[in-house]
Amino acid sequence: HKLYVCLLCDNWNVRPGISLQVSGDTGASFMTRPAPQPGEYTWKPEENGCEFFWECADLTDRKLIINRLSDGLTSMIALLWIRAVPMTDVETAEYLKEKARRDTKKLHVHTDLDWLGMLTDASGKDVLAPFVHDVSKSDADMVSVEIYPLLNDYSWLAQHEANGTMPYVDNRSVRHKEYSENRSKILTALTDTGHSSGLKIYAALRIALAQMPPPYELGCIRGTIFSEAHPEYFCVDRDGETITTISLAFPEVREYIVDELLKVIEYGFDGVTIFTHRGILTLFEQPVLERFAELYPGVDPRCLPLTDARLQKVHCSFITEFITLLRNRLDEYSKQHGCPAKGINILCGFSCEADKCYGIDVASWAEAGLIDSFIPSNMIVWEDDSLFRDPENPEMISIEKYKEVKYHGELNPIKRIFTDDLERVLKELPHHLDISRKTGVKCYIEMPWECTRTTEYLYDYAAKLLDAGAENISLWDSYHVRVMNRDEWNLVSQMGHTKEFASISGKRTDYVKLYRILSLDNVSIASYHPLWRG
Repeated sequence: HKLYVCLLCDNWNVRPGISLQVSGDTGASFMTRPAPQPGEYTWKPEENGCEFFWECADLTDRKLIINRLSDGLTSMIALLWIRAVPMTDVETAEYLKEKARRDTKKLHVHTDLDWLGMLTDASGKDVLAPFVHDVSKSDADMVSVEIYPLLNDYSWLAQHEANGTMPYVDNRSVRHKEYSENRSKILTALTDTGHSSGLKIYAALRIALAQMPPPYELGCIRGTIFSEAHPEYFCVDRDGETITTISLAFPEVREYIVDELLKVIEYGFDGVTIFTHRGILTLFEQPVLERFAELYPGVDPRCLPLTDARLQKVHCSFITEFITLLRNRLDEYSKQHGCPAKGINILCGFSCEADKCYGIDVASWAEAGLIDSFIPSNMIVWEDDSLFRDPENPEMISIEKYKEVKYHGELNPIKRIFTDDLERVLKELPHHLDISRKTGVKCYIEMPWECTRTTEYLYDYAAKLLDAGAENISLWDSYHVRVMNRDEWNLVSQMGHTKEFASISGKRTDYVKLYRILSLDNVSIASYHPLWRG
């Protein structure tokens, strides 16, 4: 049968979810009401139901298991119906044939673990099964699952509970703690299940370990014992101010991160994915100043723009040492355990030149055989130095002007931005594809992700990437952003069908059907809403 689901939700922006599972499947499917359709704001959310395709399933002697996800939200979600459409023998044969194809497996799929906060318990070995279940039905060949909850220090939770000062916390931190305490059975089940579905499973890490959103203690990465204990390894700004993220310029930091990654490899991961686009990795720490002085005596690197080739060379040298160390340690692990070589996947920015400002040089790493794949994202990390150039020597930075601009709050901080400017991405695309062609290192191109897009938008975006020569697509935040939003997932999950992609409709109406609600709980709203929508 082809299974269709119709949901009703009373809030556009805060959408709770449900869990559906056909008994005997690898895992459940989490889903929520898709984002509003064009023109749909004419109606209140509860005035129409939204039907979308779920999956094909053999229902012979099987049950449907239905649960509401415990997400702590006050919004309402209602399952109006599940519609099962019988498939003919021909349709079933075609579906099974399509399911067995491997030539379409061209997607990289990422998930962080924010969605664990929707659960009531994250201690069971099947906690990641829902993710694997849905991804295994897609065109994915490689999956990156973040491991940052394993690095957190959760002692703050007990301290606040004991002191009666527990701040607002979503379920995520509590669930992450349960997940961390049961990592062995959870991660082993993840890789075993993924491998049985033909997926390569990578352990993913944002290596700016001390980066965190405020408030700074709510289960975030700064809670790691290592960074708390070693502020001497933090990055240093041009003016000498400490930035609370540990720097890869220190060998102790490089060793620590590699050691943490090696701890999870034993659970069956096929490799590691390193995110270099989420935070600063090194700036002007003492090792940077010393190495720069050896190469370029008499020049102060703090007075150079980040685009200066000399400064880029030094920054790149430290990050390359980290990647080299990781490569060597992974190779040693594979040799000692007699297992296949472990891969290294890099997620970088969309501009090769901008990446070098922060030590990221995928071209050199690919040429040296240090990495196996890389993903140009739709992000860029940049520094706007126009306000603190030296007026007497515009090629240089004035530290005094830098301090002044910074003090008065006029400094545009070093930061990441994401872009929907496809032309900028396409302009850089040939550089990445050239690296892949010359080295054989696989290149995936990232789709926009920061907010759920209409299917028309994503279809047009992907079509232009494929026309420009991209062969593989990457999908960031695939679970709670994409999979749970089924109209989007039903499109992007099939983007490995590059030969057939032109025939896939990008029209939203092909993925979602709206049904006008005439009554709720036997109360008619067909002509007048009892509360006047108020």
